[in-house]
Amino acid sequence: MEMRDYQDGDEIFIKDLFELVFKQKYSLDLWHWRFIQNPAGQKKIKLMWDNDMLIGQYAVSPVSLVVDGIEVKSALSLGTMTHPNFEGKGVFKSLAKALYSDLDSEQYSSVWGFPNNNSHGGFVHSLSWENLGVQHSLEAKFQTISSKQQSVDGFEQFKFNDFTLEHENFIAGFNERNNGIWVSKSSNYLNWRFSNKPEVNYLKYFGTISDVRFLIIAKVYFDSKSGAYNLNILEFFADDFSILKSVLFNVCSGLKVEISSINIWKSLFSKDHLKFERNGFILSTPQAYVGLLPFSISHSSLLDFRLWNLNMGDSDVF
Repeated sequence: MEMRDYQDGDEIFIKDLFELVFKQKYSLDLWHWRFIQNPAGQKKIKLMWDNDMLIGQYAVSPVSLVVDGIEVKSALSLGTMTHPNFEGKGVFKSLAKALYSDLDSEQYSSVWGFPNNNSHGGFVHSLSWENLGVQHSLEAKFQTISSKQQSVDGFEQFKFNDFTLEHENFIAGFNERNNGIWVSKSSNYLNWRFSNKPEVNYLKYFGTISDVRFLIIAKVYFDSKSGAYNLNILEFFADDFSILKSVLFNVCSGLKVEISSINIWKSLFSKDHLKFERNGFILSTPQAYVGLLPFSISHSSLLDFRLWNLNMGDSDVF
């Protein structure tokens, strides 16, 4: 077995390994979007080969975090996979250790992410990740929070395609007032994440209802288990939560499908957690592990989950 960094053209083999391991299609457009077009930085990928066959990958995506009011480099862990015939041979651990060494030398503050049930133990026991916490999912049934009295004439005028400095400043204002740790969301980042991602259509609205400004980014998905369409709120900001139900009613009413449930991520320590509770949202599944490996003690606050402000849009899954 031989380990090396990604080289031009390796994405063809990465695509094939992904489809073998995860039993689903993976487009090269999506790969280029994630690893080449990311405004926070390009590819950080280690590959393991057995002669001419790719047998393992560990990849991260650079992310700018705001920590203690300062932007720092971090890496979102998201591309771990091993060929089924080579499991248990240390491929995952070897690739991770080598990549982490590179990130540390390039002054990345940390690597972090959302390990699933299968990988959680490996990250903690084999790679010394710290468990930060469990990210809450909150859910509200559309029928319980909807009312025709919440209808807003001309709501579609609030829909937009591309993010501008106005959207950036609106979001930044909320994050700065709440302090803590969050993903830095410049207009370039927002356009990359929510306007330019291939194969995904995000709903984006920004406007004022009853003198209250709001911004929402959402995504419709089909739950094959329940046979229902649900709405994920990837980002939501509002000057006053009195308009939350109205915003959600109008977003859902404008769709061509009937929405069953509305879901959002909110930490128990977030100031917005109680606000969503008061509007009919309750704890739901799935919950998500959140973990981190720091490379420097200069940002020790990264290990305090109470300071993190994470949204669905900060994950690579949604």
